[in-house]
Amino acid sequence: ASKEYQKSILLNIWQAYDNLEEPEKANYLSRKHLSPLAKELKETALVNVLFTYESLSVGAKAPNFSWKLEDGSTQWFHELKGSDHYILVFWSSSCSHCLQELPKLQKKMQALPKSEYQVVAFGLEDDIYSWKNESLRLPEFLHIPGMGKWQNEVAKIYDITKTPTYFLLDTDKKIIAKPEELEELVDLIM
Repeated sequence: ASKEYQKSILLNIWQAYDNLEEPEKANYLSRKHLSPLAKELKETALVNVLFTYESLSVGAKAPNFSWKLEDGSTQWFHELKGSDHYILVFWSSSCSHCLQELPKLQKKMQALPKSEYQVVAFGLEDDIYSWKNESLRLPEFLHIPGMGKWQNEVAKIYDITKTPTYFLLDTDKKIIAKPEELEELVDLIM
């Protein structure tokens, strides 16, 4: 069969595994067959989709990123210590839904031991002043500004298309779950 036909069949199977929420099978198919074929056919967009899917799958180590601290030093996400779990939430100070949900999350977090969960709130922003004002309302979170909003490199790596977006991680920053809603996240942590 032609390479294009092979790609079409493999892509259909990969999408079926994705729809069935079988990331292990989808990633195996991608690594062994679909991704090499897409590279051979020079289909960069497909290669990127497959890479992003695998890097954000449950069980994968969340992509690393860094930010500047007030003293000018650099902090890497993977180097954060002191918590059994991390909740990485992508939000924006201009997102009304975020401004409703994040205070609810903060209230839930107050009921849990501090060593059990740490919230890392990554703000996708165009205006640093709005972000600072809203961040002050959530003092228990570790806040990171991500200027450039949707064009922010970390947002692109994490394939963020809406806010808020949640990732539940273990102490080693492996993805445990990707809850769609705050209620789903709360059910997982409470």
